[in-house]
Amino acid sequence: MKRIAVGLGGGLVLIALTAGAGPRVDLSVSPRVAFAPTNLVISVMTDRHADNRILRVIAESEDFASSSDRPLEGEDSPRVATFELRDVPAGDYMIRALLIGDHGQVRGQANVQAKVISGAGR
Repeated sequence: MKRIAVGLGGGLVLIALTAGAGPRVDLSVSPRVAFAPTNLVISVMTDRHADNRILRVIAESEDFASSSDRPLEGEDSPRVATFELRDVPAGDYMIRALLIGDHGQVRGQANVQAKVISGAGR
């Protein structure tokens, strides 16, 4: 009986902690590991909300950076947006997706790492 109470209590704490969390932003990158130069396809899934205005994707490595903004139309925006980076050079990449609201505030974000390997194997 104590296990059930502990499980329920833990579940309620988890619900309370996530209730105030920002909107969900899920990010995937394909391929996660590839040989240079490569094309990276980045998919971002967000919750629809009236305050959604911009979806920004940033890809950064030590020697390369790229970013792209896509305007959103609040609740009428698509749930999934796809971005493609072409001819990406070798490097260890941090890919970030930022969901930006009405007044320029970041409403949600997600991060994923990708690795592009040079032809020399570095």
